[in-house]
Amino acid sequence: MPGYVLNKTMNDSKQKHLSIPEVMISVIVKIVILVGMYYICTIFNLPMGLTASLILFALLSYLTLSNYNSLDKPKRVCFVGLTLAAFVLSSLFAYKHFVSDIRITVLHIGGIILAPFFLWKVLEKKAKNE
Repeated sequence: MPGYVLNKTMNDSKQKHLSIPEVMISVIVKIVILVGMYYICTIFNLPMGLTASLILFALLSYLTLSNYNSLDKPKRVCFVGLTLAAFVLSSLFAYKHFVSDIRITVLHIGGIILAPFFLWKVLEKKAKNE
């Protein structure tokens, strides 16, 4: 029975297969972290969107800088694009919280986050055609 695949490194040839219990533990840990972040934001009255986007920006910046040389060009574009997308989201949520109350919907967030993935797929197809 094949397990789920977790891409441990940025190289597609090195993959780690996870069993169902490992995947369940991973999902539980992620849920606990999200619930903990929610309670911290509510206890200290922090803006949820701004806090989450800043954490996402920090995480993606670290991943991009640490793995930049080991990535091929389409993945580099995707990682840099995701980092910039998280920065744009942080800026939008900071503007919403500190300057003016603007409306940010799930469609805005999804469009900003998904744009680098579409660009990555287009660049991958273009690289395969060449």
